[in-house]
Amino acid sequence: MKKDPPLTSLEKKAWKIFESIGYEVKFHTEEFDPANTVYAQYRIPKHGARWPWIADFALPKAKIVIEIDGEYWHPSIMATCKMDDEERDRHLRRLGWKVVRLPERLVDEQHIQQLLHMLFDV
Repeated sequence: MKKDPPLTSLEKKAWKIFESIGYEVKFHTEEFDPANTVYAQYRIPKHGARWPWIADFALPKAKIVIEIDGEYWHPSIMATCKMDDEERDRHLRRLGWKVVRLPERLVDEQHIQQLLHMLFDV
């Protein structure tokens, strides 16, 4: 039996928030469910590479990636991490994905709801 990938405590918090506002959340699978499904640890193929990009959360039908930038992994002084993120974001945008980065301080129900309303022009 395949084990689900580990989530950070911040990703677990975001998962619960998505569920609390009416989204189904599940780990990446090859099959797609309705538009209100958010996939955690979603794999996006990287051309010419053996390993895919892994998005924290994705809504594949809408081609939206939501990255949760925790302060531990994304401090403003970590230039290497920032350059890697920027390269990855450019690649995903070239593939037609919208990429949204949500800093740790904004991972709450109000901000995630506002973000989704903005993305879907509700």
